[in-house]
Amino acid sequence: RSGRLLEIAVDLGTPDGRAAFVEREVAPSRPVEDEVERWGLAPEDGDEAEVCLALAPQLRTLASAIDRGFLIVVDYGHDARELAGRAHRRGTLLAYHGHATNESFLERVGRQDLTAHVNWSALEHHATEAGFTPVGRTTQDRFLIANGILERFEQQDDADRRDPLRVKGRLQAMQLIHPHGMGRAFGVHVFARGLDRPPRLAGLVDPFAR
Repeated sequence: RSGRLLEIAVDLGTPDGRAAFVEREVAPSRPVEDEVERWGLAPEDGDEAEVCLALAPQLRTLASAIDRGFLIVVDYGHDARELAGRAHRRGTLLAYHGHATNESFLERVGRQDLTAHVNWSALEHHATEAGFTPVGRTTQDRFLIANGILERFEQQDDADRRDPLRVKGRLQAMQLIHPHGMGRAFGVHVFARGLDRPPRLAGLVDPFAR
């Protein structure tokens, strides 16, 4: 607001005993300011954005557990430029309850999920600083199809196709790969550690490319 970065906190000491959002009177911490400035978030008055201060230490913890191998991150998110764009001026915070989204973030505490989109630019930056090498990125549908999620269904005979459990399995697979659902909403980012030459991974080959 007025060119000044404000941080929103949750107040647990309201007169009615309910949790409420409040603007902190003190300036945001240096780590918060650094992340906002690094990625150009909330560039205009009235903009809101989220930063994840736990990302860098979590990646360092993962790096300390992997001498030689891969880290695969599957989630929904956007690059920093898109998160700072006009489509996300109110941020990406959402609550999930009963398989539906809402913005009653402080209701049903402990009985609904709170989530925000991953900043892919920050993920790659902090992963590299932690000692990982970015190998590639793709979408969940491409990753799963390239890794053979449909092969077991293609090999079924007529009896298998009519089996209720097989039908349920196909429907579950469809939810994961449907392009208008989780298939394209979720991204897959692959990082390597301790490998001089990461191999060409089948999951990063586009199965739709011709």
